[in-house]
Amino acid sequence: MGDLNKQDTTSVIPIDPDGDLTLKVGADIEGQHETRFLVCSSTLRRSSLVFKKMLFGPWVDSKPESGNWVVALPEDMPCAMKRVLAIIHGRFELAEESWDLLSLEKTITLVDKYDMTHILRPWRTRIRELVTDSCVSDARFRVAIIHVAWGIGVQEAFVSTVKEVIFAASMTEDGQLELVGETERLNLSTLESFGPLDMANTITNRRTVLIQAILDHFHGKLSRLANAASPVCKAYKSTGTDGTFCFQRGYYPERSYCSDCSQHHESEIIPPRVCDSIILGSIWRQLLLQKPGDGNLPTVASDFLGSADGLLQTLSKMFGELKCTSAHQRCSPRSEFEAFVKATREDERWTKGWQTEFHRSQMKQQREKLGL
Repeated sequence: MGDLNKQDTTSVIPIDPDGDLTLKVGADIEGQHETRFLVCSSTLRRSSLVFKKMLFGPWVDSKPESGNWVVALPEDMPCAMKRVLAIIHGRFELAEESWDLLSLEKTITLVDKYDMTHILRPWRTRIRELVTDSCVSDARFRVAIIHVAWGIGVQEAFVSTVKEVIFAASMTEDGQLELVGETERLNLSTLESFGPLDMANTITNRRTVLIQAILDHFHGKLSRLANAASPVCKAYKSTGTDGTFCFQRGYYPERSYCSDCSQHHESEIIPPRVCDSIILGSIWRQLLLQKPGDGNLPTVASDFLGSADGLLQTLSKMFGELKCTSAHQRCSPRSEFEAFVKATREDERWTKGWQTEFHRSQMKQQREKLGL
């Protein structure tokens, strides 16, 4: 019979050689040829309420009074239909072919459409392992994990992969959500389905919140550095038991150095506002090096088209390479930004904040159908 993904387009595939119904599958799918399957209509009826109503109700697809019984399913994927038909007809040697993530996604789409998820029970362990053990960065496979995890109710894989996409997704200039992988750019806004119907909107909204949080942190840091009335410089603060302060702030004028400058020549003493200016200038320089042009980052998320992962990577590199004077190394905002990145990635807004009761109840129903 061959590979599930390579259908015989010149003849009927006899899933049941004694079948009474021919299914014509996949004619409207781009890149696919129509494939014909000979099947048992009663087997379809017993396996799916959808097929039962379609084939044995007062509809156009019901059995004709004379002639061959042929039903067209032009929008269904032939390889997935072959697996589904093989399972319900007991042709398990055919069902065992091509159990990879992408073919599984097609199968999940089909069994969900015809309310037949329960037929996959014997393969539930393998299916779960395919989802939970996959570690991928390719855009297409990430979407497949979301789709399959949603279809079988594996909440951990579903939520964690949605979070990955929230951080990795970017926007096109015309407002389309896209995911750029190692080999392709995938427009998520135009996908018919990958999980819940609101998945693309959910990711878009969460991405906006995430990008805004990063931009707010960055511009807040710039604002504090530029505020001469309240220096950010840490060197002027008390560091010893004697309460030594930097004399440029007006404290202990009899001392000619601050605690951080004590080992340096007096000419190297840096007032707090100058320290802040050095860091501010270094930030600007690093941005110009990493972001050719004016070096500006927008203040609102809607003006930033890149991904949160890319933005965090750019800022992490920038803060990591900032130049401070030798006596003011602890004034570098590097550790502060590292703590911000850690807290941002652990924020529950990307895992729990977007889930609804519908999401949870739907996945519970899918787990029950599969016996997970």
